Order: sequence, then C-alpha cells, then structure tokens
Amino acid sequence: MTTRTPSRRGFTLPEMLVVLILVGIVGSIALAGLSNGLTTARIGTERARALSELQLVVAGIGRDLRVADPLLLDANGAFATKLGAEVERDDSWRRLEWEVTDNGDGTGTLRRAVTTDLDTAAEDRRAGEFLADLTNVDGEQPVFTYFDNSGESACVDDSCEPHRVVVTLQQQLDGQDRPVELTTTITVGDTDNSHPVAATSTD
Repeated sequence: MTTRTPSRRGFTLPEMLVVLILVGIVGSIALAGLSNGLTTARIGTERARALSELQLVVAGIGRDLRVADPLLLDANGAFATKLGAEVERDDSWRRLEWEVTDNGDGTGTLRRAVTTDLDTAAEDRRAGEFLADLTNVDGEQPVFTYFDNSGESACVDDSCEPHRVVVTLQQQLDGQDRPVELTTTITVGDTDNSHPVAATSTD
C-alpha cells in the first residue's frame, strides 16, 4: 500500500508582501496614535504645571491684598500693571509692590518688591522678587482690574476707589496655541488713593 506524504506548501512571495504591507499599515497607525497620545499628555502636563505655578502667585497676592491697609495705587496711573499694599506681618508693617515690566518682545515679568520695618527708622527695601513670566502686557487683558462695591469698573480718570481687584495672569508655553490663563477676584482689605506708590524698581 502506498502512503501519501502531505504537501508542505509555504507562503508565496505575493502573499508575504501583502502581509508585510498590512503589518506596516497597522504599525504606522498605532505609532501615530501613540505619538499623538504622548504629545497630548506632555501638553497637558506642561499646562497643569504652569497653572499650578500661577495659582501659587495669585494665592500670595490675594493673601496680602485681603489684609491691605491701605491698598496703594500707582501715582502715574499705571493701574493695570502696578499695585501696592501695606500689610502687617509679625507685629511689623511692610510695603509690598507688584509690577509687570515689559520685556519688549510681547512678554513681561511680574515681580514683587518688599519694604520692611515701615514703623521704624530702619526701613529696608528689597529688590523685586521674580514671580512669573506673563504675556498679557499689551493692555488688552490687564493684569490688575478694579471694581467698586456695585461691580462697576473703578480707576477711571485718575479716580480710583476699588473694593475688589481682579488679577489675570496669562502665560504662553512654547509650541502651544492657547496661553495658560488664571483669573481671580480678590476683595481688598482697605483702599486709600491718597498714598500712591512710586514706580517699583525691578533692577
């Protein structure tokens, strides 16, 4: 009796080429999706980090403005980018001054200067401390906006008696279309337009 050996026919060249093409297509789609996912995750992480940093800055400003006695306004009317306050800390009075300086390239730098020991002869002013890099320095979106008790805009025509300060910080991240923005409304402790602050030095 004759025993037949089963045929062991392999893949033909056209069949292997089809398989390789299909694997390449599926792989490229998977890699594109993975790349987009990684890019989205990176952007989300960068925006979350920037927002967290801006929140810390605004929290510090709010902590001081809520106990301001008085709130100090710029003598030259630069209310949108300069603001000051006298506060009591550790049984000593100090003057805080926030100012956004224009870097000349569409960005600005927010700094805070501190003058300590206002109630003694040993008054000491420390140079501006870096707080954040900002992009809202062109006046379209002021850093500081002021409102009275009725919600009307304050600081108009050199007359300024604000009871609430809206702080808006914008920061543009590299490679992203939309800036990170944080806006907070702060009710100030006191206002006094008779004690305007001089321009804050940021040298």
